[in-house]
Amino acid sequence: LYACGVSILSSASICRIHSGQDSYKIAPKEIMYIAIAKRGVDVFINEKLQQRLNIKKVHCNRRICELYKILEHYNFAYAHNSYIVNMEYIRVRKRQEIQLLDGKILSVSRSKTKELKEKMESYYRN
Repeated sequence: LYACGVSILSSASICRIHSGQDSYKIAPKEIMYIAIAKRGVDVFINEKLQQRLNIKKVHCNRRICELYKILEHYNFAYAHNSYIVNMEYIRVRKRQEIQLLDGKILSVSRSKTKELKEKMESYYRN
């Protein structure tokens, strides 16, 4: 499957993210969240991968909705129209915000509160 500058290598659930001349192999579980940025999205990776690659994020020239179609099956959910979050990295969810394991706080839009709550409940049940 290839879409949005991201291909999923099905045998190992690895994303190949193309960013300009560079190409990165990143497992969905290594992605903390993805945020809309100028001319595409920024893919924020976990601390372990940051240290290995010596970067904090990877820019991808694709739309967030296209990435979500690929990653929603890997525990990703919209917390806001501007970003999707990997539920594995959510430490605390309050009504209007979430805190990630690295301490980053992201706001939750009112329109996404119910959907995020339901997805998190489903995630924690499984």
